Amino acid sequence: MRYKNVKTGAVVETDCVCRGADWQEEKPARSSAPSKTAAGKKRAVKKNDQLCGD
Repeated sequence: MRYKNVKTGAVVETDCVCRGADWQEEKPARSSAPSKTAAGKKRAVKKNDQLCGD
């Protein structure tokens, strides 16, 4: 499930239920086309890229 924080705009995807006044479940897009990044290209992850607060 995808959840969006209405205060910050942060989006998380998790198998868990996200509870709280600021979190709303996002409905999946109806488009069958694969999603792209803002630039239209996928970005390669480098070895030294940080992950979630590392």
